[in-house]
Amino acid sequence: MSGLVLGAMAPDFEYFFRLQAYGSYGHTWLGMLWFNLPTSLLIAGLFHGLVKRPLVRCLPLFLRARLSWLAEKPWSLRNLWSSRMLLGIIIGSVSHVFWDAFTHSDTVISVNIKGLELWVGPFTLYRWLQYISSVVGLLAVAWFVWRLPKHSRLVKATSKIQRLFWTLNGVLTTIFWLLFLFVHESYGRSLLVASIVTGISAFSLAQILTSAVMWRYFHPSKQARAARALKREIAHEFVDKQPHS
Repeated sequence: MSGLVLGAMAPDFEYFFRLQAYGSYGHTWLGMLWFNLPTSLLIAGLFHGLVKRPLVRCLPLFLRARLSWLAEKPWSLRNLWSSRMLLGIIIGSVSHVFWDAFTHSDTVISVNIKGLELWVGPFTLYRWLQYISSVVGLLAVAWFVWRLPKHSRLVKATSKIQRLFWTLNGVLTTIFWLLFLFVHESYGRSLLVASIVTGISAFSLAQILTSAVMWRYFHPSKQARAARALKREIAHEFVDKQPHS
């Protein structure tokens, strides 16, 4: 599943490295192999190995109750080299490029199917397809998360750790966002697109750095885990020894 999801987004990853909505190889067949594939593997490794546990443990209860299985489930980095992961990335990338052919201008499909270039109100038909499919996709993701079973036994970060996590994340995101916008030098009508692209890049980088800095709070040592287990055992024994009325 990770490979398919990342592969479906991979052709656009180039935008976030360039800090602008422009790409020259992410949407090409050769680029799928030398850019989309290794980039997706890198992001999968960072997400499962570093980011997912701190992020999920600090989410609001509504999301944490539904996604805790994702954060706590062991995920070996050897999965990166599995045929299922590699094939999923390629299939996801191909599906992305295929659908782009219907929703963008100057593609083989949009040029040859004249109806896609018809104007329907303020936009062309292919542009409507792009917007509508994006909204439908977001609603499908929201529905999927909503339908996930809720878990009652949750591992959560303390309120202090959560505040520290989101404060550091917010500060880093703001710094990187302003820096990326300055580097981008976008003004006028392109400022909105630049803000979205650089904002996603800034938040992603901030999330990685925050998770790395706060690693020890979410991945305690064996000694710390043993000490906590001993404390719980002592507490349970103390409760059991209390006289019952």
